[in-house]
Amino acid sequence: MSLQGLPPLPKSLSGFAEDDPDTPDPPDTSNEKPPTDLDSQLVYLKKEMASLRQLDLSLLSELWSLSEAMASWRRQLERAPRLRPAPPPPPPIHYLRT
Repeated sequence: MSLQGLPPLPKSLSGFAEDDPDTPDPPDTSNEKPPTDLDSQLVYLKKEMASLRQLDLSLLSELWSLSEAMASWRRQLERAPRLRPAPPPPPPIHYLRT
């Protein structure tokens, strides 16, 4: 997966991309207890890392969209005609009498 303007994932992480058809979505590991033997722990860690990578990519996508929206808004403000503040209202008539 690669977002516009961002480099692609490194080959070592390309198996964790969301749109990779060979890689199933990682299961929700928040309720799982950590395993005890080393191989199981490595599998568990890999699932956790895949889950965190997906979350990272999701947050990055949201931040990228927010950044683009802010840049668009900034461009619109720069193109808008410069507005001058309204002149102050004239003083009330009773102040003008001396």
